[in-house]
Amino acid sequence: EQIKRAPERFVGLGTLPLQAPELAIAELQRCMTDLGFAGVVVGTHVNEWNLDAPELVAFWKAAEELGACVFVHPNSLEAGADEERYFLPKMVGMPAEICHSVTCFLTGGVLDKFPRLKVCFAHGAGTFPYVRGHLEHGLTFGRHNLHDAIETLAPGLYSGRFFCDSIVHSQEATEFLLKSMSEDMVVFGSDYPHPLGHGANRLPDGKLVSPDYKTVYSYLEASTLDKVMGTNALRLLTPIEQPAPAPPPAPSAEGVVEAEDGSATAAEESEAVPAAAADHTAPAADGA
Repeated sequence: EQIKRAPERFVGLGTLPLQAPELAIAELQRCMTDLGFAGVVVGTHVNEWNLDAPELVAFWKAAEELGACVFVHPNSLEAGADEERYFLPKMVGMPAEICHSVTCFLTGGVLDKFPRLKVCFAHGAGTFPYVRGHLEHGLTFGRHNLHDAIETLAPGLYSGRFFCDSIVHSQEATEFLLKSMSEDMVVFGSDYPHPLGHGANRLPDGKLVSPDYKTVYSYLEASTLDKVMGTNALRLLTPIEQPAPAPPPAPSAEGVVEAEDGSATAAEESEAVPAAAADHTAPAADGA
């Protein structure tokens, strides 16, 4: 209902019962075709399954075929009283959880199986951009039980292959994120209305007020800001057009047979079909 009120401003993302993959695929199809959504939101894991679980392969295949955006946001994290007091689940646990999810997603070869997937990880892909070198080094020179993942996560292979949002809360982190993950793959995120919303200020009455985000990112070049604030999101949220099926072959003209190389030759003891007397090609439209 909210989207229908302002379709030029809002697009929708659905939620899925991924613990039941067949039902999740049916709901994904409904979200994309019946509701006109751009994609879905999923967690960083599904109960005991990581995102590379064999049970989810059919879901990723359907998401690629439908051109759906899949936004990955961390699930609720358990924590003790002391950790809650310092807000550690949100500030420390959440970025680590996202990093774990990204790493499983990549080393599990999901993007290798489905290279046209459009996936976006929340909160700047967590700590992944900052420990990526550590991961690549460990996969290359670590214990023998890691060797199966080496070719899957080759150094530098996945830069620019998946999206992440911009919620990292500092200029230094933002600049590193844009450099390491590609400025073409970072989309603006606000985390509104959560307490850690980017740049949000809380008024005495408890209301959150968000500043002008062009001011927040005033240190970015205009071309980079344009990507982060708009054009990257358009690429992420616009369904990929599926290639049209090839048209059926035209029937052969009478007296003409098709050779093995596809060229037309006159049939035995028959004359070639005369060429068309007039050019029936339609003129191109203005501006084509």
